[in-house]
Amino acid sequence: MAETKKNKKGIILDILLVVFILIFVGTGGYLIYYYHTINKSEKGFSEVAGLINEDVSDSGDTFYARDGETIETKESTGEEYTGEKYVKVGDKLILARYKDIYEKNNDFAGWISIPDTPIDYPVMHTPKDPEFYLRRDFDKNYSIAGTIFIDERDDLEKPSDNIIIYGHHMKSGTMFGSLQKYEDEKYYRSHKLIYFDTLYERGTYEVIAAFRTQIYSDDYAGFVCYNFIDADNAEDFDDFVTSCKALTGFETGVSASYGDKLISLSTCSYHVDDGRFVVIAKKID
Repeated sequence: MAETKKNKKGIILDILLVVFILIFVGTGGYLIYYYHTINKSEKGFSEVAGLINEDVSDSGDTFYARDGETIETKESTGEEYTGEKYVKVGDKLILARYKDIYEKNNDFAGWISIPDTPIDYPVMHTPKDPEFYLRRDFDKNYSIAGTIFIDERDDLEKPSDNIIIYGHHMKSGTMFGSLQKYEDEKYYRSHKLIYFDTLYERGTYEVIAAFRTQIYSDDYAGFVCYNFIDADNAEDFDDFVTSCKALTGFETGVSASYGDKLISLSTCSYHVDDGRFVVIAKKID
């Protein structure tokens, strides 16, 4: 009888050992797959970045921005101009530097970068299928990391008062995986500027707030940052800015006023269920 119990104990231990080995192998296999996918995704984004044309040559189809509003050809003015160059692609007049990217994928809406961070990515916009790029790369293939994308409610040509930009909080630190570092004031002080270009204009933004929040139920009566796209009036705008700054753990010393244009960078946060971390910045140039 004692021998039987010993054998049963040995069998159980052997089964547990096999289970632990399978878990270990499975976990290791998943990690290999995960990081291989991330590396492949990052390589793809680097290739897209290589399509940015920093030296667009003049042609009959090249236009120039004047005073940030009027668009004229060099031929129509008869003079040289060193401002931003635009080109016609279909029915759109877009920044010439992004022409090749836009022609490769018409969902391309702009580029976002934060110096000295991994954030340096194309940004997509698909209003009719809002989360199309949640798990797709720039070439529309499946990707764990997805691609940075803009809220479907936003208008980039107008543009909206607040452009909301979403990205995954990747454990590798890629995509918006480094965004939550803005909780640290020292990090904020050394990463104040965000560069976000749309197809239509280049933009430099200064961070004014960074905070934890969450997705709320439809009947929630408190402040919901992700419902702010356009201000009805100055009071509406000021309330949004004041609420965002109140949630920030330190005073940035920077604010925004009605008429300023904002961006909101949003990613997952794990402090609560459906948690989010959001960085708000205002356009300064």
